[in-house]
Amino acid sequence: VAKNPKANIFTLQNKTGNATGKGENKIILLAIRTIEEESLHYLEQIPEWLVWTLYMVGIVVGGLVICFLNMAKFRPVHGCATIFCVVYCFPCGFLSLFFPLDEATPEFSSSPTHVAESSGASVGGARDDNVECTGGSIDQ
Repeated sequence: VAKNPKANIFTLQNKTGNATGKGENKIILLAIRTIEEESLHYLEQIPEWLVWTLYMVGIVVGGLVICFLNMAKFRPVHGCATIFCVVYCFPCGFLSLFFPLDEATPEFSSSPTHVAESSGASVGGARDDNVECTGGSIDQ
């Protein structure tokens, strides 16, 4: 085993010339560990106030996305997308419990709706008193 000071990783020298792949996993693990140590070194130099500011900006943007997706739905309900958002989008995913992200399927009534038609004429917004209203209902 020889240390390469430039790359700061250990390399295995194959003395037999046999390319069986022994020890290749050790090289990969050592390379990943080196990358992790270098990344932590750079992350420790970032000021704490900047980390928290970026964290808060991320939460605000995530909350705005959830609110926008909720307002784009005709009749939002809780479903799979809401559950996945709660699980995978921590911490602002919990906002989807209050603003669901799924849309309900439209419900159509089995009977046709009755529309009241006026038989009398109306002029200038005045209604004819002889018009009967049949109790039709509108389902939402």
